[in-house]
Amino acid sequence: MTGRYPYKSAATKTNLKPQDIDGVNLGFTFLPQRLKEAGYATHHVGKWHLGHADYRYTPTARGFDSSDGFFASSQKHFNQTSLETAPYTQCKANPIYPYTYDIFINGVVDKTVQGISDTYRFKSKAVKIINQHVADNGVNNVPLFLYVPFNTPHRPIEVEEEYRALYPDITFGIQKTVFGMISNLDDAVGDIVAALKSSGLWENTILVWTSDNGAPIGDP
Repeated sequence: MTGRYPYKSAATKTNLKPQDIDGVNLGFTFLPQRLKEAGYATHHVGKWHLGHADYRYTPTARGFDSSDGFFASSQKHFNQTSLETAPYTQCKANPIYPYTYDIFINGVVDKTVQGISDTYRFKSKAVKIINQHVADNGVNNVPLFLYVPFNTPHRPIEVEEEYRALYPDITFGIQKTVFGMISNLDDAVGDIVAALKSSGLWENTILVWTSDNGAPIGDP
């Protein structure tokens, strides 16, 4: 988001012990802030992990018109509870809420989505944003910046059985599940690309696919 190496912007500080509640220094300008200055609509869907000490560190305070996702480093894929321990999970953006549950829509906790697969939900929200953007603005009138950092295939290692079933010849349970998670992610990205094409945005779109450092697979 800053255009700088993470270690130079303190972006990885929350991965170090002790896990203080902090985030990327507020003195840094984020990419969506610059894009908004250029007339872009900006939307975040998925993982954040760039700070949640208070509202100033959250996506809608750092340049995004809307945000739907979780703030900490990882969460269970089906019940949206954080894998982190206090005080790291204690997001002060909403100080009256028990912070093991980690889904925030525009900075406010939303429990209505609990129990829905995060990959399915993030994909569906991204597709909805694309279609709504074109409905509101047309194809070429307002540029769109859509940031969709999926939680899959990050820990915990879990996916719908239908995706595990795609690999009947794999007998090692974790490997079968990881492969299923990757196929799940492939389908989700494919649906987003399909939405870009059907909406008319694809011919004027730059799609950037990247990953982070990964995550351990041996824990729950």
